[in-house]
Amino acid sequence: MNVIFLDTETSGGDSETHAITQLAFKKTTGEIFNNYFNPGHPSSFEAMSVTNITDEMLKDAPILTEHPVKESLGEDLKENYLVAHNADFDIKFLMREGIFPRKHICTLKVSRRYAIEDIRGQELSGHSIQYLRYALGLNDDSFTAHDALSDILLLEKLFNYQFELLKKQLGTDDQAQILEHMYEVSQQPSLLKRIRFGKHKDMTYEQIAQQHPDYLEWLLTKDDLDEDVRFTADYYLKINRR
Repeated sequence: MNVIFLDTETSGGDSETHAITQLAFKKTTGEIFNNYFNPGHPSSFEAMSVTNITDEMLKDAPILTEHPVKESLGEDLKENYLVAHNADFDIKFLMREGIFPRKHICTLKVSRRYAIEDIRGQELSGHSIQYLRYALGLNDDSFTAHDALSDILLLEKLFNYQFELLKKQLGTDDQAQILEHMYEVSQQPSLLKRIRFGKHKDMTYEQIAQQHPDYLEWLLTKDDLDEDVRFTADYYLKINRR
């Protein structure tokens, strides 16, 4: 199977001003790469609070653009699918370093489309990789949250779970067909079920469109609105107007 499981930790959330501080990936051959990198600037305290990667830990780390992995990973990603959770985030930071994936699979988008219930038979209330770790029964006590190495091992388990799910959903064992379907899902905005912020938090978008359409119309005026939220709000407003 031509995939590379990858995760990054970064010095902050803006790929224009921040950079990769940890890069880990695993190939289906079993080869694992994991290394810290000096971003060339101080990390934000918000990033440190999530990753526990301090400036002191990075002061003697190599620079990613000068490391051999930049070229080797770039070449590998010409032939393999990049697999990541919330892949758009990782790809923005990879591109900043001159690494350009050809095709990617976003396990976040695949989960939103196909992972409906948790192991207790209840509706999933989130799709972060750490939430799915427990909700889908993927936990391993050796995993450490927000560590790139642990996250790629968890990512591999999540991907395998999704792959088996799609075998049933698509009625095929054809690996190439399933991978291509996951890729196609990853190119599309996600249709969300419930809103996770604001005064109508936890209501479904369908309910809000019926009861408070003006709120969704207001959301759509925001320039920085998340792509998936915009797609979902617009979708349910259009249905409600029919």
